[in-house]
Amino acid sequence: MFTSYMSIILAFYRVFSFFFFLMIRRPPRSTLFPYTTLFRSLFIGGFDISTDIIQEIEAGNVDFTVDQQQYLQGYLAIMFLYLNVTNQNTVGGGLPVLTGPGFVDGANVAEVKALVEAGTR
Repeated sequence: MFTSYMSIILAFYRVFSFFFFLMIRRPPRSTLFPYTTLFRSLFIGGFDISTDIIQEIEAGNVDFTVDQQQYLQGYLAIMFLYLNVTNQNTVGGGLPVLTGPGFVDGANVAEVKALVEAGTR
C-alpha cells in the first residue's frame, strides 16, 4: 500500500514539480526515505493531533498540523444545549461559535504538547 501511495505522489510531483505543499495524514516526512531529498523542499502539513505528530513537528519533519479540537466540538455542543434547555441561553447571539480548527507548528508546539499528553487536545 505504501509503495503504491508513494508511486502516485512521485508521479504527480515529477509532472507538477512546481507544487511546494503536501498535506498528509500518514506517513510523516521521516518515513519517506529514500524520497527525503525529493520532498525536502516541500512544505508538509498534517491533519489531527497526537503525540506522534507533535514529535514530528518538534523534529522538523512536519511543518504544521490542523488541530480540529474535537474536545471543543463535542463538549461545547452539549454544554450549549444544556444551557439553552436549563437557562434559555443563546450562546453566540445566534451567530456561529467557532471551535476550530487550530494550527500547531514550531511556534506553539511546546505549549500544545503538554495538553496533548493530558488528553485535552
